[in-house]
Parts: sequence; C-alpha cells; structure tokens
Amino acid sequence: MANLLKLITLLVTRVVKLFTRRSEKKIQELNYYSKAYEQFLTGAFSKDEKHRQELVYATRLFSDKAYQKSLDKLRALTEHCQTNADRAAVLFFLALNHSRMGNRELAISTYRQLVAIAPMHSAGWSNLGEQYRLSGQEDEAIRCYRQAIQVDGSNAQAHNNLAYLYVQRGEYDEAIAFGRRALELRPDLDYCAVHMAMAYRGLGDEAMVAHYSKMALSGSITRDELDDALRRISIRERAAEPLPPANPLEDLDPVAEQWQKATGIPTAWLAISGKASGPHQIGGPALGTAPVDGRGNPMRLLCALDCRELRDLPDFPRTGLLLFYIARDETWGLNRSCPTDQTGFRVIYSPENHLSRGSEPAGGEEFLVAWECRGQCQMRTGSMPMEDYRFRPTFNALMKKMGRPALEELPEDVTETLRRWFNAEGHRVGGYAGFNRGDPREDPRYAKYDTLLLQIEQHVIEQHHVHIRFGPLGGTCQFFIPGENLRAGDFSDILYWWDEGTEEPD
Repeated sequence: MANLLKLITLLVTRVVKLFTRRSEKKIQELNYYSKAYEQFLTGAFSKDEKHRQELVYATRLFSDKAYQKSLDKLRALTEHCQTNADRAAVLFFLALNHSRMGNRELAISTYRQLVAIAPMHSAGWSNLGEQYRLSGQEDEAIRCYRQAIQVDGSNAQAHNNLAYLYVQRGEYDEAIAFGRRALELRPDLDYCAVHMAMAYRGLGDEAMVAHYSKMALSGSITRDELDDALRRISIRERAAEPLPPANPLEDLDPVAEQWQKATGIPTAWLAISGKASGPHQIGGPALGTAPVDGRGNPMRLLCALDCRELRDLPDFPRTGLLLFYIARDETWGLNRSCPTDQTGFRVIYSPENHLSRGSEPAGGEEFLVAWECRGQCQMRTGSMPMEDYRFRPTFNALMKKMGRPALEELPEDVTETLRRWFNAEGHRVGGYAGFNRGDPREDPRYAKYDTLLLQIEQHVIEQHHVHIRFGPLGGTCQFFIPGENLRAGDFSDILYWWDEGTEEPD
C-alpha cells in the first residue's frame, strides 16, 4: 500500500509539473506577442484578462499567417468589447487579416470603422490610405496618409507611402520631402531609399540616384529590384521641364493595375510543409475508401482539402473534405486524349471532416508525392496569367481601351516582363491555373471547365530533394470543374490535366 501511495504521489507530481510547464510556456508566448504588438493593444481589455489573452492569441495566429483562424477569433471577440480601446484593437487586426487575405473592400470598411471610433489611430489612417491606393483612389490615399502624419508626425511608414505615391504621380519634389523624413525616422526603410532614387532619376540628378541606390543595396534590396524600379522612371532633360509623355511600350504599371482590377479573383495559395501541421493532406494513406482505377487497383490519395479552411473561396463547400485520387500508373491516371475520362482519377466530396485513414503505403511503393505532408492556405487575389487560353483576347481588349498596342505589337522584352508579372505559379486552390505547355481548355470541348479546384506543381525541399514530381522535368497538375457544377456541389464532371516542365529543376 505504501508503494502504491508513493507511485500515485509521483504521478500526480509529474502531471502537475507538466501542466505547470505548459502553462508557463503559454504565458511566455502570450507575453511575447503582447510585447510585439504592444502599440496596437494598448488599453484593450485592460480589466478583462480572459479576453485580453484571446486577443493576444489572435495576434499570434495573424503573425503565423493563420488568417482565417485569426479572423474567427477576432469576430468572436467583437461581442465582448466594452470600450473603444477594445474595439480599436479588434478592428485593427480584423482589417489586417482582411488585407492579407486579399479582401480589399472589407479591409477598407473595417479601417473606416476603426478611425471613426479612434480618430487618433495613426497606423489605422496609414493602412486605410494604402488600401485606397491599391484600389486606385489616389486622392483618398493621400488624404489618409496626411491624416496619419498629422496624428503622429513620427509615423515613418506614412511618410514612405506618400513618397511612393508622389513618385508614381511624377511629383518628385513632394516625394523627396516625404522620403527624406521617412528615412530620418527609420533609416532601415530600404524601399524608401529606392523611392528616393526613383524620384532623383525623374529629376535627372544621377549623383543622388547613386547615393540612394547604394543605401538601398546595403539593405535588403537586390540589384534586380532596384533596376526594375529605376527603369520605370523617365529622365527629365532639365529639372524645370515637364516629363515627356509616357511610352506605352514601357510604362507598364498602369497596365498591371488595370489587369488586376479586370481579372483579379480570390485565390488560396497552398503552402506545403513536411511538418505534421496544417489542415490539408498531400499524399499519404487514403481517407475513407479509396476508389479503384480501370485495372481494379486502389487509387492513391494526391490531396485532401479541408473545406472549412476555404470559406473565403466563392462557391466552394463550407465544410467537409474534397478528396483527389489518381491512379498509380505511367500517366498518373491521365487520359490525354480525353482528360475528363475518370478511369484513372476521381474527385470525391465528403460532408464529413474526419474520415478513417487507410493503411500506410507499402515501403518502396513509388508515387509522385515522396511522402505525406501537410498544407495551409493563404487567401490572396490572383490575376489571369499569360498562359490562360483567354488571356490574349481579354488583354488586347484592355490595351485597346487604354489606347495601347495589342500583345502582338509589343517588343519581346516587354512581353517577357508581362509574362513574369502575369503568372499562376505555385500550389493553389481556386483562382487561375498555370501551364507549362499550353492550356487544354483551348479545345472548345473543354471550355466549360472554367473553375480551378486544385493545382499542385513540382515541389523541391531542402538540399534540392524533389518531394513532388509528375515527370522527369517536373510538371504541374490541375483539376477543373464547370462553375455551375461547383455551385451545385456536383463533382461528377471533372477535367484533370498535367504537363511536364520545360527545363531541369535547379
């Protein structure tokens, strides 16, 4: 009996120590984020420790790029706000999450609510100005930036934002005044040094261009980034003369901005990690019962998407799992002569979020995904890439509207710049797809498959080890569905495609 009591006491002591260590670790983490975002949390839930901790935890989620989870936590906190300090902190991080997820209209409306209740919130005014600038409302942006500076003259970012906007407007003297002040406040603002170099290039003062270029390159700016920025500026022959008219073959910033407005749609970038974290599964055991291919063999799971993490994508299910299976054969389930033939692939929707895992794949069994990994999505806005079969007519219509040459009339170097800007690289859910060797939907039979469900491309991890590869030269795969079918929750008609890369990976 005495030994049993000793054993029980030992176990209780260890449990208490473990609980204490975990509690201490949690407190340390909360203290870290409370300190990191101190200026935006001042006074929030000062007499409500429970909700104060929940607010700090939401900032941690934001910092970890778990934007949707942070949003959910903050939305729940809005019901517990008692003071304007509580509301200001919650609104500020709500707006930040909306902005990072590409929801510009929601970001603007949330920042407007913030400055309405907290008119002395300098960061709120500055961030609101940035959202207006990105939406093309430059006068509103300038008003907000200036209000941010009026509220807090030490707001270096607001000075920097004004410098950049005035550079874009060709008002170089104004840009220099605000840029100089920004660098006085924050010498580490490398991009502000770029803005100063651009402004002096516009004025034709190459000595000052060299000075600020050196400053920018001593920080985090690369030579390519600096050269691209300076190329956007036309040099004045004399400082007192007006700038010559912009060359429609070179001044591409307005084109990029209008293209984003015309074709930008919500897109979830899928960040894949070998760590066992993230709601989405890539590779690994089947979930539920795996479908069989035309030879009667079980297919392999390529990807399982947790739809709860995709709620900001239009028409996607709000709960459940979206499962992508492909055959383990020489073509990975693709019938190139009929890419809608589901003999070798299947997309299955399960309303359940938790399905039993099948047995682990046999050792040595080759599959295009080397081993199971996890993924997490980040919402952004993606514009139509040049390889999309709809690009040429859509782009030429925009260029005609802007009084600019058609794609066929542009010099090769301009076309290559546009190709780099307008691409759809990366793992993604929704949005546009990127192709290495042509868009299969150029065939009129497949034009109805207008919505991307999933794109997975070659994935290389540490020490150049290839984790995902469809062919000897890499490659990219996509699954498409007619938009009306997605809205109806009908996944019976799918276009599956993959093509190889065009060169060996590094």
